[in-house]
Amino acid sequence: MCLADAVGTWLDEGHRIAWPLVREQGRLSFHISTPDELVTGTMGIAEPDKDLPAVEIESFDLLVVPGIGFTRFGARLGQGGGYYDRFLAGVGLRAKTLGLAFSVQIVPELPVEDTDVCVDAVVTEKGIASGGVWSL
Repeated sequence: MCLADAVGTWLDEGHRIAWPLVREQGRLSFHISTPDELVTGTMGIAEPDKDLPAVEIESFDLLVVPGIGFTRFGARLGQGGGYYDRFLAGVGLRAKTLGLAFSVQIVPELPVEDTDVCVDAVVTEKGIASGGVWSL
């Protein structure tokens, strides 16, 4: 199942999906929207309409965090803007964080700075890594 199919299934089951929107000063907010309502935004990434109300981060159960690369310990390499690191370091986030990647995006190590925030687990087509341990 591809991500688009999964999103469709989640919506059909009545789940809400909040999509990220890049705001001023590189801050993220999240907004409920369907994939069809997304528009091209910052860095060419599909985003929700900026006029939709933001979702409070305390209501999140799961946050899928994008990355160019990940380690099996959850370190991630983003696009270099720090958007997700600032958001993940924010007060009130209780959600589990998940990186979605292909197995070729998993590397033994990445440069990590003090401001970088790791994800709780990384899911690939070959398994799930959490705390450095792989499971199928």
